[in-house]
Amino acid sequence: MNVIRKLAQWVVRFRVAVLLGIVAVTLFFAWHLKDIKIAFGGGDIVPPNHPYVKLTDKMVETFGGEHLVEIAVQVKQGDVLDPVNLAKIHRIDQKLREMQGVVTSKILSVASRKFSRVNFSYDELGYSSLHFDKYQDIVGRITAGDTKEAAAFREEVLNNDMVYGSIVSPDRKRTLILAGFRFEEDYRYIFETIQKIVSEERDANTEFFVAGRPIMLGYIDSAFRGILAVFGIAVLVMVVTLYLDFRTVRGVLLPLSAGLIGVIWGLGFMAFLGHKIDVLAVTIPFLLVALAHGHSVQILSRYYYEFAAGRNREEAAVESMVGLLKPMTTSIFADAVGLFVLIFLPFKSIQSMALVGTAGIVAIYIGCFIFIPVALALLPPMKKQSVEREERWFGPFFERLAAFSLDKGKWPILGLTGVILVIALVGAFKVQVGELQAGSPDFWPNSSYNKAEKVVGEMTGGNLYWINVEGDRTGALYDAKVIQDVNALQRHLEERPEVGYSISYVDALKKVNAAMHENDPRWEILPTDSAMAGEFIGMIGGSEGYDETKDMFTKDYRAGTIAVFLKDRKPDTLRNVIADTREFLKKNQTSPARFEFPGGLAGIYAAINDEIERNEFLSVAIVVVVCLLLTVLAFKSVLAALIIFVPLLIGKAITMAFMGYGGIGFFIYTLPVVTLGFGLGIDFSLYILARLKEEISESGDFVTGYIKALGTSGRAVLFTGLTMTGGLITLCLSEMRFQAILGSMLSVVVMANTIIALLFFPVFLSVLKPKFLFKKED
Repeated sequence: MNVIRKLAQWVVRFRVAVLLGIVAVTLFFAWHLKDIKIAFGGGDIVPPNHPYVKLTDKMVETFGGEHLVEIAVQVKQGDVLDPVNLAKIHRIDQKLREMQGVVTSKILSVASRKFSRVNFSYDELGYSSLHFDKYQDIVGRITAGDTKEAAAFREEVLNNDMVYGSIVSPDRKRTLILAGFRFEEDYRYIFETIQKIVSEERDANTEFFVAGRPIMLGYIDSAFRGILAVFGIAVLVMVVTLYLDFRTVRGVLLPLSAGLIGVIWGLGFMAFLGHKIDVLAVTIPFLLVALAHGHSVQILSRYYYEFAAGRNREEAAVESMVGLLKPMTTSIFADAVGLFVLIFLPFKSIQSMALVGTAGIVAIYIGCFIFIPVALALLPPMKKQSVEREERWFGPFFERLAAFSLDKGKWPILGLTGVILVIALVGAFKVQVGELQAGSPDFWPNSSYNKAEKVVGEMTGGNLYWINVEGDRTGALYDAKVIQDVNALQRHLEERPEVGYSISYVDALKKVNAAMHENDPRWEILPTDSAMAGEFIGMIGGSEGYDETKDMFTKDYRAGTIAVFLKDRKPDTLRNVIADTREFLKKNQTSPARFEFPGGLAGIYAAINDEIERNEFLSVAIVVVVCLLLTVLAFKSVLAALIIFVPLLIGKAITMAFMGYGGIGFFIYTLPVVTLGFGLGIDFSLYILARLKEEISESGDFVTGYIKALGTSGRAVLFTGLTMTGGLITLCLSEMRFQAILGSMLSVVVMANTIIALLFFPVFLSVLKPKFLFKKED
């Protein structure tokens, strides 16, 4: 400890130079904030090396973009097949085709080129031919006033099972327009353009619901601007809490400065490296400010205590640094490890958050452990009444609480903790991997975007579950066995309640076969030999053009797709559909074709869930081991680490119960809480343990040391918890649900561990009375 004391004395002696050094580094990173960039792209949550993601990339390259936008049209009077409403759909279809980056073969609607009225005829020489009268052209004639065509088209749609009951709802009050885009990075253009298109068609009788990932990113972009206001509220709440605690200007400004140092260093470091800040990492400033304020309370409270003991400002600053070296170093570095370990997960968004957070937490250590004592040593001595108020108001309360805990409250506290732990463990086992909310996890269920996703889900489902069907030769899709396998799998999946719609090239084959038999619906069956199938597929490809059929099969007819649309992307849905597909093919496949799945959005979410499930335990194990090692190093006792582990597990069980009972799953935005929660959870108990050891080792009596320790450090722990919770809970005001969940979960972590540290942990120690507490400091 002599080395640490000498170092603290050196820092205080050269406080001006140290302070100027911290200011210089802060200004350096502040200068680089001008280069900071926010990344909104959805690719940042995708694990790039996962087989499902690689399959999706392969299919996007082969069959066109998978960034779908869904536009649901709903009418109040009449139905969507009325000419006036068909005209709206026709105009929207045309405007979508004119957009930059659109994949025309991915435009699907009741007025698109994707659907046709197929007619079979013979020419004067007796050669047969098919004529594909596109729905787009038919609706064009209807909007031009062809009433006879309007009646025929209505009949056509109602008898087309590829359209009626899916693209057009059974009550004909809703219809769906799908459009695919090549580049997700164009989300802002896609969002603004489509919103303008539908606003021009909206009237008293027509309502539009727009969903899809590019639209979701557009809403995130819009909501992001409001996060600055929420951050301002968070700072205000923490300022009020700090003022209620210290009632001094320095008691407010110094923690604010430490928090600002953490934010500037963290964000500036990322900008300096040229990294973009992911939207998930935008929550880090809240965390950094809350952490800085929490640890600042500890150092300020210790300074008050040392100053009240008769030391001058320089001596009080030195003693504060020496006294809090162990708990502050251990707890802050545990916090840093809780974030840094996330860098090993295969998600760019999480890696961005880990880098910003780790750099910021290291800066918090500098700000709280060095900057604040140095600043206090420079500022004028505190007024006597400020110190006396702290002792008079809070000391007696916590001393009485300590006395109660050791006497009448001991066993009730232990018993209540046991009951809470059992309830928490029951809830913890309810937690699942994946996003459990239907719709986008980024927004609340009643948000405009999730209302749109709900409408789309009720019709066809907006979550593409893409299956790649590939043979080993040109024309493999002609094989009658391949056709039968594709059809059997597609029909089987359509029977599942999670599936809203599906489409593949075999659907077109049935229509062609019927057309060859004068559109007799009884002939909407699949060809039974490969030669006929090849002829039919050639007719489709030749009449439609490759650009219009690219999403169904390749030009050499070697590979094709089954596009299945799921109503949600909940983990059970994905798990069950994937397992059912695998099991069905295992039992029923007759062809040599290779079926690869899942691709599309469903595949991406399944990949995310898979990586979380695979890496979550290892990440937590690393954090726990590091926390225990840090505790062993700080207290030179393995038993100390094992004792700290008990309240850590109780706090974690409470956090997991909050997730289990609240229907919150392990997902991208909850991963940081799972790992960081261990770092935060150890903070409060460490401060109590360090102070308790200090007092007991001096007095030699557990009761005396316990009462004095809680009387001096209990207040600091309480206001640390209140200050951090006040800052984090304001995230619940955010329009973005994932930020609110992150804030609420971290608040639960902080408050649960605050209460555990103040009530359970000291009582637990009083039962054990470990010998290392009585060992004299070196």
